[in-house]
Amino acid sequence: MADIPGPPGVGLVLLLLAMGGCAFATRWLPLVLLRGRELPGALRSAVGYVPVAVLAAMVVPAVIAPEGDGVPDLEVASLAGGAVTLGAGLLTKRMLLATALGVAVFFVVVRLRGV
Repeated sequence: MADIPGPPGVGLVLLLLAMGGCAFATRWLPLVLLRGRELPGALRSAVGYVPVAVLAAMVVPAVIAPEGDGVPDLEVASLAGGAVTLGAGLLTKRMLLATALGVAVFFVVVRLRGV
């Protein structure tokens, strides 16, 4: 991440706030802008995928290039955790369980590799 002037950690806090704001906006804006309107079935279904797509757009680069240099170095722990999360999500359809399993695998691989 580029150096941002100010106290240490402020850049990360600003990044997290911006990401949270984007995730919130994708849920809130359609509710406000489309209140009282009946949406066609296909559009209603498509709108439901927007928050998931935004989350994926934020997470996938961190899994592929965890150092943030834009070069996919295919970090084993990140890829293992990402693969388990994807697989568990597809099999169980439970996002929280899939995420917890992916995080657990990430830390187990980090521990086993002594990173």
